[in-house]
Amino acid sequence: MSVPPSNRQPLPLPDSSGESAIADFASILAAQAPVALVLLDRQLRIQAASDRWLADSLRTAIPYGLPYLDSLPQPPTEWQAALESCLAGASVESPAAILTALDGQQLWVQWQAQPWRDRTGEISGVILAQQVRRDHPGFTTPWDNIFNTNRQSAEAALQASKRYYQTLAETVPVAIFNTDASGNCIYANQQACILTGLHQRALHGFNWLQAIAAEDRPRVQTEWQDASQSSYLFQSEFRFQRPDGSSRWIYAQARALIEPQRLQLASGYAIACVDVTDRKQFENALRQSEARNRAIVSAIPDLMMRIDGEGYYRDYIGEGDCQVHFARDRIGKHLREILPPDLAAEQLHYIQRALATGEPQVFEAQLTHDGRMYDQEIRIAVSGPDETLVIVRDISDRKQSAAALQRFQQAVESAGDAIVIADLDGRALYCNPAFAQLYRYPSVAALQSGGGLAATFTDADAMLGLFSTVLNGGTWSHEIEQRTCDGQAIQALLRASSIQADTGEIVGFVMLATDISERKANEAKLRQRQNYSTAIVEVQRYLLGDSDRTPDYQPVLEILGTVSQASRIYIFENHHDRSGRLLANYEAEWCAPGVSPDIDDPTLQNLDLAAAVPHWYPCLTSGQIIAEIIAELPSPEREALAAHGVLSILILPIFANGEFFGFIGFDDCETARQWDETDINLLQTVSVAIGLWQERRQTSATLRYRASQDKLLSRLSRQFIDRNLETAIDYALRAAGRFTRCDRTYIRRYSDNHDRLIQTHAWVHQSLAKVATAPLPDEFAVIPACERELQAGRAVAIATPDAWPGTADEHQNLFSADTQALLHVPLIYSGRVVGLIGVEQVRRWRPWTAADERLLRQIGEMIAIAEIRHTAETALRASEARLRQQTQDLETTLRELRRTQAQLVQTEKMSSLGQLVAGVAHEINNPVNFIYGNVDHAQDYTHDLIRLVRLYQQHYQTPVAAIATTCDDIDLEFLIEDLPKLLHSMQVGAERIKSIVASLRNFSRMDEAEMKAVDIHEGIDSTLTILHNRIKGSISHPGVEIVKNYGELPRVECYAGQLNQVFMNVLSNAIDALEERDRQRSSAEYEAAPSRIEIATQRSPDDWIEIRIRDNGEGIPAELLPRLFDPFFTTKPIGQGTGLGLSISYQIVAEKHGGRLECQSTLGVGTAFIIAIPSHQT
Repeated sequence: MSVPPSNRQPLPLPDSSGESAIADFASILAAQAPVALVLLDRQLRIQAASDRWLADSLRTAIPYGLPYLDSLPQPPTEWQAALESCLAGASVESPAAILTALDGQQLWVQWQAQPWRDRTGEISGVILAQQVRRDHPGFTTPWDNIFNTNRQSAEAALQASKRYYQTLAETVPVAIFNTDASGNCIYANQQACILTGLHQRALHGFNWLQAIAAEDRPRVQTEWQDASQSSYLFQSEFRFQRPDGSSRWIYAQARALIEPQRLQLASGYAIACVDVTDRKQFENALRQSEARNRAIVSAIPDLMMRIDGEGYYRDYIGEGDCQVHFARDRIGKHLREILPPDLAAEQLHYIQRALATGEPQVFEAQLTHDGRMYDQEIRIAVSGPDETLVIVRDISDRKQSAAALQRFQQAVESAGDAIVIADLDGRALYCNPAFAQLYRYPSVAALQSGGGLAATFTDADAMLGLFSTVLNGGTWSHEIEQRTCDGQAIQALLRASSIQADTGEIVGFVMLATDISERKANEAKLRQRQNYSTAIVEVQRYLLGDSDRTPDYQPVLEILGTVSQASRIYIFENHHDRSGRLLANYEAEWCAPGVSPDIDDPTLQNLDLAAAVPHWYPCLTSGQIIAEIIAELPSPEREALAAHGVLSILILPIFANGEFFGFIGFDDCETARQWDETDINLLQTVSVAIGLWQERRQTSATLRYRASQDKLLSRLSRQFIDRNLETAIDYALRAAGRFTRCDRTYIRRYSDNHDRLIQTHAWVHQSLAKVATAPLPDEFAVIPACERELQAGRAVAIATPDAWPGTADEHQNLFSADTQALLHVPLIYSGRVVGLIGVEQVRRWRPWTAADERLLRQIGEMIAIAEIRHTAETALRASEARLRQQTQDLETTLRELRRTQAQLVQTEKMSSLGQLVAGVAHEINNPVNFIYGNVDHAQDYTHDLIRLVRLYQQHYQTPVAAIATTCDDIDLEFLIEDLPKLLHSMQVGAERIKSIVASLRNFSRMDEAEMKAVDIHEGIDSTLTILHNRIKGSISHPGVEIVKNYGELPRVECYAGQLNQVFMNVLSNAIDALEERDRQRSSAEYEAAPSRIEIATQRSPDDWIEIRIRDNGEGIPAELLPRLFDPFFTTKPIGQGTGLGLSISYQIVAEKHGGRLECQSTLGVGTAFIIAIPSHQT
């Protein structure tokens, strides 16, 4: 029977695990049988079939699961019942019947069937032998005796069956072993000998397991033992190792042979082995083929689907690179459910046409997906009955490529690069217009007639390299020089690559040429510019490295000579002669090899530029660049330069600080060179750098000179401050002469009528004493031309007598005493020119600088300032003396006035206060005396009345009702008890009032205005009594503890009222300080350190009385103590103090009593005021 393919699963055979060996063996026999065999299950569906049955049925594959009767064309209806009876256990034979085959031929069909049972005896299906005849209706089958149960001779049938099966065993391509219980071979067929490579005699008694390859044998033995112990069908794949060293893959099945008498023991084993070497190789090849197929399918860029003739999706194979992916949920759906109606109808039309014609159909369509339009090529081919294979390819890129190709063709024609296509021999086949334009060949024919592509090459090696590369399939790219049709050299970027046919054969090459002549020229210019830039950087690094070194142009010229490719480079520096002409000196030179130097030519020193190069002179002085061909120059420049072999020249002027300093020249003695503008611009930076270098040198020298000048001026300013005016002026003139290296310096002032200049100060260099020069006069005439300059504030600078344009008299006046050069600077006082300060050079002419003028101006300003200051200081000292005296007088008067005013105010205030206090005390004293005088009598009367009431209570214990009621109403007992206390309290209050009145009278002392001996302690106590309300404290502030340490004092002669005022001021200030401090303290802090004022008095040995009043407050800062007794000085906020209390107290103590009032204070500890007065006033 045929084995089902791996992708289809037939209905499982009953008890396949137990009967598989027999089934496989039967399959092998059925494949050789002359009749068709079919295996049916209980539903009469085909499970297996022999090859003969397939041939008779005109089939190529077994229709697994198909009902058997459906496999026949119009079978008789009674065959169904016959087969069902077979399922009941009967053996059935059908009569011959005429059937029509699929090809229309008449068939005579006959079959025999019997049930087949599993190991348990249950019927699992039907095995049917079928015979088909196509030639005559009568036939018999050699299988009649197979299922015939009514045979007359079972023995004969058995013998015939044995012979038949033995023949089959020897002829079947299956190795059959029959072994004993130990696996030793009893019988082996010819195929077994072939597989093992052993003779049949050698196999007899041979354990068949020993034929297995050594590497497979342990596994097979384990499988054999497991199958033997569990009575399973043994199945395994392994290799037989043959004596010749080769091996064959074997698939083996084995079943134990059980004796009927000994059902639990196996008498031997039946083993069937099939050579599966080819299958193994095929499986391996199949796996590789499947892997290749999977790779091919995955690589196919198409979407493949199976669609039936009605337009329903059956399956799909792969999505490929199709942008519109296929979803599995489309299977079973119609085209109209997936595609737009028009596309679905069109595709269905082509599907049906393919099914009708059998020819593939190809068409293109467009499909919108995710908002994008896709172009698709759809191929339809018939893949089965009513089934097509639809292949969808995304050709959007191809469509775009086609459009791109068209654009490419247009681009090639319009390309800026030259393109040529040639064959392997180098013959041009095509060239675009750009090629014709670049190489000047109007056509391909003109190119070929002009020598072909080889004619465009100037380098044969490059051409050979190009051909060699492209003929080997490579790509060649180089920048080379080429030649045009007219022989002109061009620079081109040449790229070439081979052209290959579909077979991979190289058939030609394409060459692209880009004209890079301009780029190459620009690159050369860029390299030259880079060289210039590098040279310029080196020059600037050298020039700007140190501005103080001696000028050395040689390194600069050597750098420029290398980069500029000039024959000679040189530098001229300018200077002026005595007459002011501009001359130039040949300072430095560099010459290329073979060029004669000119540095030693004396005609090039002190060269008068205006006369030597009149054509160039105005250009150079105005900063213009000169770039000339010598042959084109006028005389005398042409003759002068031609004598030195110069063909072309470049001259760059050098300016420093805005002045024409000189120039740098470049000579070309080889060619009449046209100087490139870029070269000129870059070289000009060198001339600018040289100018900057000279500026730096000049600036550095100027700064050094100015620093020295400033140092000199600073020294002179100290001289004008430290010395007297005349000495300082002489020193300044001498210092100016030496600093400027002049022979004479002087100061000349205008006369009163301003018609003469009088020389007031002069200094002459000591070396002039050795030279016979005329002395300077003391007076000089005023020269109008000089006068105008000086009055305008300008200096008069004359470098040489020849430069003065005035009259002979003026010349004689100016240049007397052999003067060769002079500089006069106006001497200005308060904006008025009062004279001049001048310097002269006697021994040589001299050009004057701005630094010289600046020095003289500043010295003149110093002299003017010093004289003005001297005058002002003299007047100021006199004025200061007068003002100082006036100030002292005013201060004394003001101090006395303030003191008197304050004393008057205080005296008036105290007088008014004393009158008020005395009046109040007098008014209070009269009623208080009345009350105090009657209190004693009231107390006596009260005692008498109380005594009388007690007697009544003692003798009249039962008073009348009215008296008893009245006693209760007035609370007689309480009245008797409280009335004496009340009278006593009145007496204490009256005494207190008398004490206060006495203190007020004592404090005011209105009746003691004159000095009188008093008790100091009584005055202090009176003051404390008045301040009692502040001392005792209140809710808003705690009280102040008063500690009295009175000593033994005599009565002191003093102004008692004024002294009490001192006590009042000092104690009030102490209480104020303590209250201010206590407002910022907590209760705990107050209890830990309560506020205290200690009053101590003592008598000193010198009979002075000292009163010390000390508090434990915060103290007074040390910087305030010196001002404490100044009038109107106070530390209290505005409105809370006048600043007069301590000042008046100081006056009272110090001036009235001749004593001392001192203050001692320590921050954080407290303040003490010491009042000391003599006990007797003299």
